[in-house]
Amino acid sequence: MLGYYSSLNDSVVRWQVSEAEAAGLSFFIVSWWGPLGSNRDDNEINRAALNFFSVLASMHTRFKAAIMIDAYNDSLGYL
Repeated sequence: MLGYYSSLNDSVVRWQVSEAEAAGLSFFIVSWWGPLGSNRDDNEINRAALNFFSVLASMHTRFKAAIMIDAYNDSLGYL
């Protein structure tokens, strides 16, 4: 089992993508709650999503990813 990890750690993201590819996966769906919010958790989640896509692009792999927007508000106006 992996245990605690940070999605802000580039080597963790590279390892996760490599393991997924080795298992036959070809994509991830990344949950995203919107742009920077008012609390620390929102900010960290946003940074982690941005970091994931940045690291994935730097890997020059055929592995794909999509963003799933998880609305945490009744209105999507905050986007």
